[in-house]
Formats: sequence, structure tokens, C-alpha cells
Amino acid sequence: MPSLPLSTSDTSSSSVHPTLAITLNHALTRNASFGLVSANSVNVTTILAAHQRHTIQVLATATSSISIVAAICALYWFCMMRRNFRRDLVLLLIVGDLSKSSWFLIYSAVTFVHGQVMSDSAFCQASGYMLQTSLVACGEYSKEVRSDNVHNG
Repeated sequence: MPSLPLSTSDTSSSSVHPTLAITLNHALTRNASFGLVSANSVNVTTILAAHQRHTIQVLATATSSISIVAAICALYWFCMMRRNFRRDLVLLLIVGDLSKSSWFLIYSAVTFVHGQVMSDSAFCQASGYMLQTSLVACGEYSKEVRSDNVHNG
């Protein structure tokens, strides 16, 4: 089983209570499994309480909804402006962020309705792929925007 390195010096210097740190370490190692093939890499239901999971789901839904609304407003604003190359790159960044926020919202909505999503389910695999694609798109476009700013001053 994988284990987290935890010594007494680590717990005494941090703000985490030693018993809590050891309990969390034990819960992580007990529920962890090797590789991506298994259905649950870490069983979150045994680590977090129900109200903690619910709080995280509400926060994920709220922040992704705010991000989607902001991206739609920015899309409208950028579409009304005169087009040039730099604005087109920023527009692509906004579209990538909209896609990323949409997948965060979709995943949190599905976990609200159906509960925990198993790692080997088709939905988890597809949403993970689309989220990763959105994250990479945001990173690639931001590199282009930075290089355009360097060349154009």
C-alpha cells in the first residue's frame, strides 16, 4: 500500500494536530489502491463527512456558474469589438475557460444528482478527457498571447 511520509517532526511544526494527521494518513493509505485500473483510487466517502462533500459540491457549482456567466459576458463584449489578432487570441482563451467551467459545472451537477462517480465509468472518462482538453487549450492560447505581447510590445 502507498503511504504518506509522516514523522513526528512534521506534525509538531505544522498547525495540524498529530492525531488528525495520522488518522488522515491512515484513511488515505487504507482507501488507496495502485494504478488507474481500479474503480476507486481513493474513496472520498470515507475521508470526508457528508456535509464536507456537500459544501465542496456547492462551492464547485457556484464558482463554475459565476465563471460561465463572466465568460459569456466577455464573449459578448469581445464579439462587439473590432477584431484583430491579439483580441482573437484572448477570445480563444475565453472560449477555453468557458469550456473548462462548463465541464466543472456538469461534473458537479452529476455528483449532486447521482452521488459519487466511479472512476471507470464512461462519464468520468469523457468528462476528464474534455476537462483536460480545455485546460491544455487555455495553456496553449495563453502562451500565444504572451509571445504576441513580447513581439508587438
